[in-house]
Amino acid sequence: MDEVVIVEELNPAAEVLDFLAEDALPVEIPAQDDAVNVNDSIPAEQPGSAIAFSPVVVQDAFPLEKTPTMPSPLFSSSRRSLKRPRLLEEDSVAEPDSCVICFEPYTSMGPHRLVSLKCGHIFGDICVRKCLEQHRKCPQCNSKAKLSDIRILYASALIAMDNSEVENLKGQAENLVRMLKEKDIVINQYELQMICYRDRISRLEKENEMLRVQRVRDDQPVSIQVSSRIGAKCVDTCELSKTGTCRVLAYSSGGTHGVVSMSHPSSLFTNLKFGLKKFKAGGMKSADFIGLHGKEIRDVAFAPDDEDLVLTVSLDQAVKIYDVRTKNAVNSAGEDQPIWACCWNPVQPKLLYVGLQNGIVRQYDVRKFDEVCETVCATKGPGVVSLAYALPDTRDNLFPSGGLLVGTLKTVLFYNNANRGTVVVPAGADSFTYVEFENQTRHALLSKRACATSPYAKHCVGQISQKMAEGGLSCTFGTVTSIRGAKDSGKLCRSLMFGNPFNREAAVVVADFDGSSAGMYDAGSGRSLQRIPTKAPVLDAKKFTVGESHYMALLTAHGLSVQELSVCN
Repeated sequence: MDEVVIVEELNPAAEVLDFLAEDALPVEIPAQDDAVNVNDSIPAEQPGSAIAFSPVVVQDAFPLEKTPTMPSPLFSSSRRSLKRPRLLEEDSVAEPDSCVICFEPYTSMGPHRLVSLKCGHIFGDICVRKCLEQHRKCPQCNSKAKLSDIRILYASALIAMDNSEVENLKGQAENLVRMLKEKDIVINQYELQMICYRDRISRLEKENEMLRVQRVRDDQPVSIQVSSRIGAKCVDTCELSKTGTCRVLAYSSGGTHGVVSMSHPSSLFTNLKFGLKKFKAGGMKSADFIGLHGKEIRDVAFAPDDEDLVLTVSLDQAVKIYDVRTKNAVNSAGEDQPIWACCWNPVQPKLLYVGLQNGIVRQYDVRKFDEVCETVCATKGPGVVSLAYALPDTRDNLFPSGGLLVGTLKTVLFYNNANRGTVVVPAGADSFTYVEFENQTRHALLSKRACATSPYAKHCVGQISQKMAEGGLSCTFGTVTSIRGAKDSGKLCRSLMFGNPFNREAAVVVADFDGSSAGMYDAGSGRSLQRIPTKAPVLDAKKFTVGESHYMALLTAHGLSVQELSVCN
């Protein structure tokens, strides 16, 4: 019996099915109508008969010439090189890592942490809250939303900025700022307390000084006790001006230095030709010239609370405060009239007074120097030649209130601080050149110029008293003694009265005697104590203290002589 040979050709579609089956990919192959089953071509074997089989060629369902060509990316010549198709990266769905409103990265905590609405869209917390406060709609899909719909999200796949350290630093910075503000408040409170304490200390110091003055004397009688034996001895001299232009003299409160007004001999000083020369009390060493004014300086005074500040007034209508230590101008003001006199208020050291040529007296405050605080004497009249301040003393029954003595060319006025009124001191109708008030004995000195009826100058010492009358407060002047001075020298020479440092119940008067010497007199009796040679008229005189030693300076047109005061044997 011949063997039956079945020839089966390879089908490419079958290979594809086998490969897909191996990779476990469910691929469905459509049925082919022209496929031939091999078993259908072979008839069933009949029992008891011999069947001869002839070779049968099975037709492939996909002829070779009609076999479809597969795409090259899926199939290659090697079955093992066939790759499974995958999704492209841009087709994948990933959570955004920045806010769609502000395009800033989300943070893990803080105001820009990740939140969502009920519609599912995610935003930064602070951004979506601002949007909902204005529109109440989702910024992405416009669906209705409200602040209560905000939910905090904790996304594991989201790359969020870790700002925990930043938030901690912010918290620490806020705490530091709060602590600094609290400390600033405490510092301001302490500064206010310190200012209050300083004012209180200054006020108590003034009260203590007044009590000290009051304690050393009882109620003052009208008369002054006769001075103890006192004399003066020249200890130093200093030439200040070769041309003889010295005018007025002033000493600091501590007596360590003084100034003299003069003009500079050089023609280079055209704008500020008149100024000051500073000198030290010990050794009489003078410093350089300080130009301050364009015209003659008429008065100079040191501040009572600062021994470096000096007040100057001039015929050029200017008021200036100068620091002799730093050599700088501190304040400056102008008037509409030439200024003849000035003085400070020792009770309120920030206040000062200036007397004008037309008789008006104005008050200034160094803290606001650009304006006049008060006009003390508003009535125009003869020029003000001298100003002196009387300290208040409640133990002085006749003259308890403090105020300002104003000496003009024709009369003497008193400005009372209590009622801010001005009254006339009845001391005659002579031409006055200088007034001074001695606070130790509570007596006043009124110097009068020589005139036709009296060829000699006169220096009157007396006590000012106050009393209430029908028209208001009035003053009287009780003359204690009258001292004859020198003949008229053509200049407004200044005299001096000071409390006897060796007898507090007595006072001493110093004035020009005859144009070549100065006379020292007892203020209680008018008795002459000593003649001091000067070789020129005495234009000004000042008493000062250095330590426990007492001195007196006499100024002439050319220079200065210093006399030491002592008790005579």
